[in-house]
Amino acid sequence: MKERLATVIRWVLIGVAVVLLVRGASGGCSTLPAVGSPAPGFAVPDAWGGGTWSLEAFQGAPVVLVFFATWCPSCREELPEVTKALAAWPALKVLLLSDEAPQHVGTWLKGHGYAIAAGGAAGPAWQAYGVRVVPSVVVVGADGNVAYAGQGGSALTDALNVARKGMAEGAAPADAVASGR
Repeated sequence: MKERLATVIRWVLIGVAVVLLVRGASGGCSTLPAVGSPAPGFAVPDAWGGGTWSLEAFQGAPVVLVFFATWCPSCREELPEVTKALAAWPALKVLLLSDEAPQHVGTWLKGHGYAIAAGGAAGPAWQAYGVRVVPSVVVVGADGNVAYAGQGGSALTDALNVARKGMAEGAAPADAVASGR
């Protein structure tokens, strides 16, 4: 019995070591930018067919970047919270960034009743922000620096609170970035 237990423990430890080695070799989880660091610029096609979204379009106002996928159950659960926040704070800027085809993202959002700004084919933006896990959320402050970065759990709620606080602390008036583009 002791020999069998020792063998099981040995294999479990070997398995843990292999997982840690593979995780380390693959870069591990997301490496989101540090708070206070300059936010990487990006340009992604609008999922609604209206041109291109870029970070520069939001200069002077905080923006919540939600890295998501239409197939992600957790991402789907967050979208009603985004909709409620946008209704409660009309000046709030939120941009969904998916690595899926822009047309697919727009069609999916429309089919589920969401009217949230979104970009597709955002792989380069995901890479620039170190996103490997969805949902991930980054708040870029009015100054162009990362004000918050997180993933999972309460990350979206925390990000929305950080963005609203940034709006209250003198971010540009809503009409200054009304279109978001």
